[in-house]
Order: sequence, then structure tokens, then C-alpha cells
Amino acid sequence: MLDRRDPPDDTAEQPSLTIQPSLAGQLRENDPAKVVDMMLHCYVEALRARDLDGAMALFAPGATLIGSEPGGSAHSTDELRALHERIFTEPVTYGWQWRNPVATRHGDVVWFAAKATWVIQGKGGAELPYQLSGVLHRTPAERWVFELFNGSRPTKR
Repeated sequence: MLDRRDPPDDTAEQPSLTIQPSLAGQLRENDPAKVVDMMLHCYVEALRARDLDGAMALFAPGATLIGSEPGGSAHSTDELRALHERIFTEPVTYGWQWRNPVATRHGDVVWFAAKATWVIQGKGGAELPYQLSGVLHRTPAERWVFELFNGSRPTKR
């Protein structure tokens, strides 16, 4: 069965969640948009805390992350770990704010897209328009993990 979410409503408030990244995938949420919110919040928490183990726990073995900056992509567990280690040495931290991701679920797979703001905190920080998309998979242990995570800055025409 496919679950379709309504398009984003820019007037809605972003939910506030505090979930330890290491526990994120263990929650038994089934609503696709709530799964996405939960996982994105947990990823932002791990990034802000520079929590390598917490960030890695949110990704499936061999997952792919495609970022918008040069050198910001990883296509294996080792590359994903190296990417996070590198960004955790930077003087800024990264995260996003988003509202109402469009999410669809089919069985143990959720795919999503969300308009977002890239929030860079620290010296020289900024807030930039951003887009997030990805694929989440529920493992046999009933944990949600990212199989694919993509972030991009929209281009102006």
C-alpha cells in the first residue's frame, strides 16, 4: 500500500523532537512523514554534536550520501565515515530546517523530498535555500536507516 503525503504547507510549524541519534531507528513509527522527520532530526542532532557513531548509526551499511559541496559525497561505509570525520573537524556545524516533507511508503521503504534551509552554525555561518531527498529502509530488526541521502542547493534561473 502506498501512502501519499500532501504537498508542503509553508505555514505549518516544524515539530520539535529530541531523540538520541543512536535510538532513532529503533522507534516503531510507521507514518512516512513522521519517519522522515524523526530521522532528519536525529541526523541534525548527530551533526551538531559531532557524534560520529550517532551519525553512522543512522545509515545502512554501504549507504550513499550525496551532498552539494565538492567532496561532499560518499558511496560506502568507509567513505561515509571519512566524510563525517572530515566535516566534524570544520569550525562550523551543519544542519537543516524543513517543513512537511513529502514522503511515500511502500512496505519497508520510505522515499522523501523536502524544501529546507541549510543552517550553518559557527564563524561565517549562513542560512541557505536547500533541498533534501532520500530513501529510508526498515531493517529486519525494525530500525529505520538511510540508504540514500541527498542534499542540494537550488539553482537560480
